[in-house]
Amino acid sequence: MTLQESAVAVSAEETATDHSAVADKYELEAITADEKARYHAQMAANYRARATGGSKQATTYRSIANHCDRLATTYQKAAADARAIASMERQLAEEK
Repeated sequence: MTLQESAVAVSAEETATDHSAVADKYELEAITADEKARYHAQMAANYRARATGGSKQATTYRSIANHCDRLATTYQKAAADARAIASMERQLAEEK
């Protein structure tokens, strides 16, 4: 489901099936965000491992590692948010 299709689906939610479909979309989004979070956390660890000593290169590696840490944290939050929305959509489906 594309973003545009998702927006249309949300605006047209009428049935439990509609809410379940949107919930599934958010679950997939959460899985993707988790994968990206793990990737960036690993990249941070890799760059941090190369940041030895006090050279300019080491400082650059630490800066890149910090950037990757921020991305990992952002993706972790996005995954949690997507799971929360999926849960709410499932509740809406149960109420239909």
